Amino acid sequence: MEDITPFVIEQRRLAAFPERLLLPAERVYPVSDAAVARRIGLTAG
Repeated sequence: MEDITPFVIEQRRLAAFPERLLLPAERVYPVSDAAVARRIGLTAG
C-alpha cells in the first residue's frame, strides 16, 4: 500500500486549473459485438 495523500491534496489544489491536473489518458474502448454494445447501453456516435 502506498499513501498518496500528498498527491491527492496537490491535485485538489490544482482543480481550478484542469490543464495542470495529472490524469490518466482516456481512450475509447471499441466494442465490436453489437449484442454486447446493446446490452451495456452503447449507442453509435
